[in-house]
Amino acid sequence: MSSLIFSGRSNKELAKNISKILKCKEEIETDGVVKIDNFPSGEIYCQYQNNIRGKDVFIVQSTNNPNEDWMELLLLIQSARLASANKITVVIPYFSYARQDRKSEPRSPISARLVLDLLEKAGATRIITLDLHNISMQGFSSIPLDSLLPCNLLINYFREHFFKNSQLKDWLLMSPDVGGIKKVEKYSEFMNIDFGIVHKKRINSTKVEQQIILGEVEDKNILLIDDMSESLGTLSGAAKLLKEKGAEQVIAFVSHLPLTDLGRENLEKEKYIDIILTTNSIASIPDNPKIKTIDIAPMLSDAISRTMNNKSISSLFDIKGF
Repeated sequence: MSSLIFSGRSNKELAKNISKILKCKEEIETDGVVKIDNFPSGEIYCQYQNNIRGKDVFIVQSTNNPNEDWMELLLLIQSARLASANKITVVIPYFSYARQDRKSEPRSPISARLVLDLLEKAGATRIITLDLHNISMQGFSSIPLDSLLPCNLLINYFREHFFKNSQLKDWLLMSPDVGGIKKVEKYSEFMNIDFGIVHKKRINSTKVEQQIILGEVEDKNILLIDDMSESLGTLSGAAKLLKEKGAEQVIAFVSHLPLTDLGRENLEKEKYIDIILTTNSIASIPDNPKIKTIDIAPMLSDAISRTMNNKSISSLFDIKGF
């Protein structure tokens, strides 16, 4: 069964790199080509330029511009289904609406559930994403949903760039809130580094007040780990407090960095975070000397290859520590 990789317009460079890796592995023979355009009214039009009848189709599309990107993805899925594709796997490096996985207030939507239902209704048969905000979303997805953690990517980056001139005992992993403690605990286990927690009390949608509740940070190098940041408010507040408590340096790792206008303003003024590590799950990463980007194309191409060949994806979660 032959397969083809197609890309929406949200992150063409990442999709191109994924396709290049798979061609080198001889998993695919050629790039998939799809025409996508907007009518004068703003409505989206798409048409596959390849014959995809009976083929397994992989569609790469991040959704950091939610309204445009989701609609484009749904149309790509339906077009593939109507063209008689065999299986349709959507690769969504950044899955927006994932934070809206419950009713936060009366008479409000559960948006995460809605977009999952729309993906299935359009014709998707599988979802591959990166570091989903709440892994419990797998529980109300009626099609297989794989959320990849970039553990090995982060560990390899740290091994190469940070652990040459410092000892493990000089470092402390930190979760910026209680919700991320399980993830940080997993990193801690495989990196053999202690961890702590910064308690987050949210004042409103853009402002938080924090205090450390666990972890000795004086003279330590801190690695803050979170799945995403839009405004840098949580990370910056945590970094400020950590520096005030005597931390030597603070490095933040977020899998996704969909910065809003406020976030970009905060980035320019940021003085407590020394380095921000992120992935290229989103194409529009700001050009700033504080930001270092880790390429996720090898990991996503590996996940796609395993899906093509009906192999287990769970081994990608095996962390090769120090």
